[in-house]
Amino acid sequence: MWFYLALATALFTSFYDVIMKAMSKKVDIYLLIWSWVIFPLPFFIIFLCKTGWPDIYPGFFVALAGSTVILFFASIFYIKAISSSPLSVTMPMLTFTPLFLLFTSWLMLNERPRGIGLVGVLLIVVGSYVLNIKDRSEGYLAPWKNLIKQKGPKYMLIVAVLYSVGANLDKIGVVNSSPAAWIVSIHSSLSIIFTIVLMKKGRNVLDEMVRYWPYLVGIGLCTALALICQMSAIKLTIVPYLIAIKRTSVIFTSLLGFLFFKERHMKERLIGMSIMIIGVFCVVTSGL
Repeated sequence: MWFYLALATALFTSFYDVIMKAMSKKVDIYLLIWSWVIFPLPFFIIFLCKTGWPDIYPGFFVALAGSTVILFFASIFYIKAISSSPLSVTMPMLTFTPLFLLFTSWLMLNERPRGIGLVGVLLIVVGSYVLNIKDRSEGYLAPWKNLIKQKGPKYMLIVAVLYSVGANLDKIGVVNSSPAAWIVSIHSSLSIIFTIVLMKKGRNVLDEMVRYWPYLVGIGLCTALALICQMSAIKLTIVPYLIAIKRTSVIFTSLLGFLFFKERHMKERLIGMSIMIIGVFCVVTSGL
C-alpha cells in the first residue's frame, strides 16, 4: 500500500512542479511560496475533520518546532538558489536528498535500507541526477563544477540537506499525532511566517493574486493531495524508501514538460528514467 501512496505523491508533486514552472516567470516568487503554504490548508482541514483530532504525544511539539524552522530556511535557500543560478545547475543538487536520508534517517530514526532496497535508493538518486542534467554538452559533472563558480548549486545542496532532516521530522510528527493533524499544524505555523515574509518582500502580490488565482489554487490542491498521500505512507515504510519513490516525480514532470512545454532532449532523458525505474523495481522487491 505504501508504494502506491508514494507513487501518488510523486504524481501530484509533478503536477505542482509543472504549475510552479509555468507561473515562476509571471508571479512573484514569495507569492508562489505563500500559495504553497496557504492554499492547501482548507483541504487539510477537511481531511482533519473527516479523520478527527488524535491524541498528541510530546514528540509532536519538538518535531513541529524543528520542522517549521527547517522548512522556513529551506524555502529561503531555495529562493536564493533559483534566483542566482539557472535551474539546469541547481535542480540536480536537490536529487541527493534520498542519499542524505541514508545518514539522517539512520541517526534520527534508526532506519536503514538493506540489500537490494539500498541499491534501489542509489539507482533512483543516480537516475534522478542524470535526468535533471539539462545541458549534457557540459558533461554530467557540470553541476559539481558550478559549486565552485556559482552560489545557486551551493544553496540547493543546503536545501537537500535540510529536506533530509525535515523528512524525518515529518515521520516523528505523524507518529506522535496523525497525518491530518501533522500537516494542518505544520502548514498553520508556516502560514503565519510566510504571510509576514510576503508582506515585507512581495511585489504587486494583490494584482497577481487576482489575475492568477486559479493557478495558485491549483498549486494548493496538488500540494494538499501530495502531502496527504505522503504523510499517509510515512508510517508504513522507512523514510529513505518513501522519499526515493517521491523523487520519481521528475519522470512525470519530464513527460508533462514534453507534452505541454514542448521540451526537447527526451531521448537523452530516457537514460535517467530507465535507471530510476530499475531503482523503483529494486525498492519494491526489497519486501518492504
